[in-house]
Amino acid sequence: MRRITSRKNPLILEWASLATDAAARRASGVFFAEGIHLCAEALAVIPERVTELLVADEASGNPEIAAILERAGSLSGVEVTVVPMDCYGKVSVLRSPEGIAARVAFAADEEQVLDAAPVRLVALAGIQDPGNAGAVVRTAAAAGACGVIYVGTGVDLYHPALLRAAMGAAFRIPQVVMEE
Repeated sequence: MRRITSRKNPLILEWASLATDAAARRASGVFFAEGIHLCAEALAVIPERVTELLVADEASGNPEIAAILERAGSLSGVEVTVVPMDCYGKVSVLRSPEGIAARVAFAADEEQVLDAAPVRLVALAGIQDPGNAGAVVRTAAAAGACGVIYVGTGVDLYHPALLRAAMGAAFRIPQVVMEE
């Protein structure tokens, strides 16, 4: 377990850029999943892609967060970084942060969705709002779709608003962006 106390620490600045900058996410191949539900879902569905947890000191007493930390401790390769809440606030995109976030690697190849059979896909054309895209991903997963294809869109698959709106469904079904 690592402890960081400075808001200017390079790791805190890196986490902050992952939370707010799509170009930084694409360049590093990792994204930021914030909140108890998203962290628990990521560890349950794609544990091999979770590389780090960021936890606020003040939140570590929460039983749900303690369970997530216990699950992470049983996995190899998941580092836990503990920070004061003011440092955590530097990286959070939420008004009322729960005090936990995960660094998650992009999927190796989401395009395998196109090779799946039988295929039940949801295609979205021109969608721009990440919250709306996340709601569609959640609905597609509930309806049994095996993937979501975005056509001619500027949506960022790893945008925090999309991940929150999808409520973990973004970890359960592949998504791919294609040119028109």
